[in-house]
Amino acid sequence: MTEEVSVESKTEAPSTEKPQKYKDGDFILLNSDMYVYTAENTETLVMTTSRELAEKEKIFSPEMNYKPEVVCFGRTKLLPKVEEVLRNAETGKTYEIVLEPADAYGERKAELIRTFPLNQVLNLPEFRDGRETLEVGKTITIRDENGVQREGKIVTVTAGRVRIDFNHPYAGKKVKFKMKVEKALHTETEKIGGLIEMVYGTNEGFEVEVHGVDAKIKVPERAILDLKWVTAKARLILEIKQRFKTRKVIFTEEYLLRKEEEKKEEKQPETEKKGETENKQ
Repeated sequence: MTEEVSVESKTEAPSTEKPQKYKDGDFILLNSDMYVYTAENTETLVMTTSRELAEKEKIFSPEMNYKPEVVCFGRTKLLPKVEEVLRNAETGKTYEIVLEPADAYGERKAELIRTFPLNQVLNLPEFRDGRETLEVGKTITIRDENGVQREGKIVTVTAGRVRIDFNHPYAGKKVKFKMKVEKALHTETEKIGGLIEMVYGTNEGFEVEVHGVDAKIKVPERAILDLKWVTAKARLILEIKQRFKTRKVIFTEEYLLRKEEEKKEEKQPETEKKGETENKQ
């Protein structure tokens, strides 16, 4: 069942506030699809949590992790109108919401298209070390005239100059969201698992146990050797401290130095050598 939610661009504050099902700090698992409307008012899928739909609509990316997204209300950045729907969403029910640019990613602004000296852009690490090539359409992060780091798309490259568009990619577009809350995360074990995914990008392979006010997290080997995990772990500890009554977090790490097959191979030559000695005798 799909419920279409109507959205008014102009809303007045209600005289009495309706209680919300989900409050700040609550966690859910959310499946969603996002569509952008073209000038001809046709829908184009641009984002989804469904691998099957991504493949069907030919937007599949091997870099994407297609599964329900962890949402923590008050932490996850959501469009206000989308959050308004999700705060009272029923589990298992699909909601559909269409937003005009003003309620989505705003109108396009000409002043957000800036011109930079070519040398400044080429001095960015990805171009300086040759990892990337400078070309129209590429998204980069660069400091603007106020020293603020901003993400934008290269729109033109000319002799000595590069024009970068800092508008949101979907600015000026009408969009549609289809959303379904798959599950609400209630236990502290589930929520910490959700936080791991939010700060590290995945919780695959992690094992979480909570005993009273102590939390134990077993870290998979691939994460132990990942520099990204070092930063993520510090953020995770801080967030657990802020959100829960946890007194202590224990991280366990196991390093597999060699496989069983390698051990057997090391022993094999000794056995063969012993056999040769016996034959000589």
